[in-house]
Amino acid sequence: MKKNEFDFYFFKEIKNTNDEIKKIFNLNSKKNNIALFSEVQLMGRGRTKKKWYSSFGDLTCSFLIKKEYPIAKLGQINLWILSELLSVLKNKYPLINFKIKWPNDIYYKGKKLAGILIETNIKKDLVSYIVFGIGINCISAPKNIDYPSISISKFSDNKDPISLFIDLSKNITRSLKASRKFQFVDSDENLMNSFKDIGKKIKVKLHNEVIEGKLLKINEYGHLILENKKKIIKIDYGDIV
Repeated sequence: MKKNEFDFYFFKEIKNTNDEIKKIFNLNSKKNNIALFSEVQLMGRGRTKKKWYSSFGDLTCSFLIKKEYPIAKLGQINLWILSELLSVLKNKYPLINFKIKWPNDIYYKGKKLAGILIETNIKKDLVSYIVFGIGINCISAPKNIDYPSISISKFSDNKDPISLFIDLSKNITRSLKASRKFQFVDSDENLMNSFKDIGKKIKVKLHNEVIEGKLLKINEYGHLILENKKKIIKIDYGDIV
């Protein structure tokens, strides 16, 4: 593995950062980890086939990590990626109270600021590599979507997407070097306290069913724990992707 953990790619404009990073990986005989940044993404997407809208000046990037791990760890990997993104935002904007909306969005003042899209390649019950695309509204707050959004420009003049990308790559590199086996099982109280709607009633769409209940917590394995009519319901991250 290279010292910086990643081979870096920079683009002016591409259709989709996750698709492009997988294409590069499939053509790369060395099969290194990859970090990709694009100034413009034309066809961004989110979970459940939703679109991710962005403009020039927003952050659109993807990371590919070539590491095998059991499918059961997917929820923990998601928590890890969330924690790295949240750490970068808190370090750059220490006075802002960011919140996580499970499973993989960052909110501020009840509005969506950033999102993560995880995609994997599965072989024989093992994930052979993981791709996660990250989008941050640095300057735009799209209105033609299903949820309210907000941009960094609303609370700071420090909104350079390339700087955020470099900070993310540094954080992820440090974390990878410290946790080679993805042993993310220890509960991080600060991270868990950053989830929004704890103690409130929420609705979760699971396949064709909507489950409602009081959000008790997100456990260290990335499971959503709800209470419905005194019954405890556990929703695995893998059940919704």
